Amino acid sequence: SVEISGRVLIPGGAGLRNATVTLTDASGSTRSVTTGTFGYYRIDGIAPGQSYTLAVTSRRFLFDETKTGLLDSTKIIDFTAKYEQ
Repeated sequence: SVEISGRVLIPGGAGLRNATVTLTDASGSTRSVTTGTFGYYRIDGIAPGQSYTLAVTSRRFLFDETKTGLLDSTKIIDFTAKYEQ
C-alpha cells in the first residue's frame, strides 16, 4: 500500500488545525482524516495503481480539490486556502 501526506495551510503559510482531508477513489469510496496542530495530515493503506481525488473542508477557509494520477509510491500533497469564507 501507499500513503498520501502533506500539510493544509492558510494564506500566509501557517498550518490549519482541524481541517478535514477526504480521499475519494474512482468508485466513490471515501476516507477522511483531520489535520493536526500544525496542519499536517496522513492517509495510509491506500491501494496502489488507482487515481484519487483529495478535498479539504474547513469551517473558515475554501480550498480547491486535487486529483492525483495513478499512485504507486508515497506522495506529498500540500493545500493552501484560496480565501476565508
